[in-house]
Amino acid sequence: MGLGFVIVLEREIDGVDPRGVDGKTLADHRHTLEAVAHEMDLPGLGEFVAFSETEAEALAEDMKFDNPTTGGGRWFACSKGLEVVSAIHAYLGDNPDEIDDLDDSASVRNGLNAMRVILEAGAAAETRFRLSIDY
Repeated sequence: MGLGFVIVLEREIDGVDPRGVDGKTLADHRHTLEAVAHEMDLPGLGEFVAFSETEAEALAEDMKFDNPTTGGGRWFACSKGLEVVSAIHAYLGDNPDEIDDLDDSASVRNGLNAMRVILEAGAAAETRFRLSIDY
């Protein structure tokens, strides 16, 4: 069992299914992806993680934490997420050795590409997104 990033769109878009993103592989390499983003003076993927009140309460209950105060969850412009994901994807295309396992490098790039497709659709539909965590 491990963590996985899940894209949550503020509203549904016909023909767009965020569940097609391999969020586990991206979460497995989150430290490398964060470092790459920060090297380019961009926020890392983790900075787009936010929970709705329902998600935060469920997580707190599962993890035996006191209920957090969430403020209802934050949303981010798909265009900003798209900028970050595209930059990391391009960097890894030029530097595939940043990910230790070359098979994982291809999987990470595929996951980023799938995320990019979702964010492009979200930007075109003028909706917002956030990343949630599946565990």
